[in-house]
Amino acid sequence: MTGRIVSILNKWVFYTILLRRAAYFHAYMTQLDIEPTDTVDSRGAACPGPLMDLIGQVRSADAGDVVLLLSDSDRSLTDVPEWVDETDNELIAVDETGDEYGFYVGVSG
Repeated sequence: MTGRIVSILNKWVFYTILLRRAAYFHAYMTQLDIEPTDTVDSRGAACPGPLMDLIGQVRSADAGDVVLLLSDSDRSLTDVPEWVDETDNELIAVDETGDEYGFYVGVSG
């Protein structure tokens, strides 16, 4: 039981850090003019659709490209940063407008 509580707390801390990181990127992005190379519009798609769409586009993109994922799924706030951390790609910025999110992902080589 104690191990499960610790596991839940660790996940909570991890996701809290990710959300703070997303907020930081949002604030930082307002200072930048980011031009995506490709845009993936996954608004209205059920989870894990937006992430799968992003992965497909990143796989077909060239190194140095910037892919913009548009999503209205709250789950994307955790799925996309987790996936980016597991790969060599870079989460450049997260733009939150109302109930929609824009994830700017830099493609690595």
